[in-house]
Amino acid sequence: MNSTFQCVVLLACVAACTSLVSKRCLCLTTRDRENRRLIVDVKERPPRPYCSRYEVIAVLRTGRSSCLNPRSDFTRDIVRSFRKMKEEAMRRVKLNGRETTMTVSTKTPSTTPSTNPSRTQSTTPSTTPPVV
Repeated sequence: MNSTFQCVVLLACVAACTSLVSKRCLCLTTRDRENRRLIVDVKERPPRPYCSRYEVIAVLRTGRSSCLNPRSDFTRDIVRSFRKMKEEAMRRVKLNGRETTMTVSTKTPSTTPSTNPSRTQSTTPSTTPPVV
């Protein structure tokens, strides 16, 4: 009977220990800057009961994350620019009448091959007078 009780307590402890999520600060070390072209998203984490620090995490194109120093000028600028981009994207979504969530990417749009204007024929008449 005593060993059965010990097994039950041991199993309960193992289950409790494995199911707990480790809650701690994500950023143990921070960087003052990161290559701006590699950053695709910025996540801000305010202070929480288990972490008293404000954390800024940059998600890079390579798939890894980098913790930025929230007090550096670089981090303040990048957070401000990403907030502005996200607000503009949400404003555009609301103007289009669609209330959907949207991820913001800083990738440059691909350019289409340019056509030679001398080879294309315009079907609309030109509004500018010819130069004499």
